[in-house]
Amino acid sequence: MFRIQTGIALAAIFVLGQVTTPPTMPRFGGNPEAAKIANPSSRTPESIAAGKRT
Repeated sequence: MFRIQTGIALAAIFVLGQVTTPPTMPRFGGNPEAAKIANPSSRTPESIAAGKRT
């Protein structure tokens, strides 16, 4: 009986852990596919200033 209760408790903990961590949560280090894409606009003092304003 104790083993069944322990198994159920462990299964519940596992399921709750999967539910509380969304699959779309950002990963540390960013998206490696997005890092491969080059920025289409060139870096100019005006574009840097515009980025700081937003």
